[in-house]
Amino acid sequence: MRAAVVAALALAGLAVAGCASPAPTDEAPKGVTQGAVITFATFARILDATKGISEGVNIDGRIHPMGDMLSCGMRDYTSPTGERGIDNQFGGLLPVIEAQVGTDNLGQLLAAAIADGQLLILMAIDDVTDLKNDPAVSVRFAAGTGTPLLDSAGNFVAYQTFGIDRVTAPVSTLPGRIVDGVLHIGPGDAVLPVRVLDANFNISLHLVHGQLTLTPDDGGGVVMNGTVGGGIATADFQGIVEKLNIAQSAISAATGLVALIADQAFDEDSGKCKELSAGLKLTTVPAFILDD
Repeated sequence: MRAAVVAALALAGLAVAGCASPAPTDEAPKGVTQGAVITFATFARILDATKGISEGVNIDGRIHPMGDMLSCGMRDYTSPTGERGIDNQFGGLLPVIEAQVGTDNLGQLLAAAIADGQLLILMAIDDVTDLKNDPAVSVRFAAGTGTPLLDSAGNFVAYQTFGIDRVTAPVSTLPGRIVDGVLHIGPGDAVLPVRVLDANFNISLHLVHGQLTLTPDDGGGVVMNGTVGGGIATADFQGIVEKLNIAQSAISAATGLVALIADQAFDEDSGKCKELSAGLKLTTVPAFILDD
């Protein structure tokens, strides 16, 4: 159950990095690549359901606080900083999940998988010319290979070298831009690797958006901190849950609930939404990525 839920949600970000190659002299200089590895991840939460306050991002680019036809009646939220249009229906499932596995256990599953390298997600910003404002960059996400080194406090050591695992998961590339030191990602689709306990599969996120604050460090890299979100197809979610080694009653309850609260990708023929919005808060540290 734990692996199931953790699997079905998470991850919206996987990326890649490499060193920038010198540009030909007859072309404008290209930007550099900022590589990173995700060192912390947790699910975006609904902080106050009554007041409509939630973590996350605006996935569909709309504002519908009371719900509408395109969201299948599901409301969106306002962020803690006042941004409207936050989509995070998966956040409504977290209390139900935690009632079964415990709040601490859910976070520990992700933390342990990241620390031991099972859930190794790489991220890179390509063609960066200015970390403060850059109108056009590319953001890559990818599954990684390698074993993380941790310091005495259990934190990732920065500037480690990791490889890209192209065998088990494709690399996803999304458009991006940097505005006032904040990386804005999307829209686009991404294939995310899920590797937690006995869960080992990929899941597709649709209409991915993200906002990550960029903090330059003394080594020339950047620490990223923020949220990535997207829509998870209800059919994908149901397929994942049905493969888990849990009771049939739990499978039926989970798949049924997801179908009821889906809020993205409205289908006119069926009159139903085919995707569920979800968000992942994450932190990265600089890393070197071998892109063979």
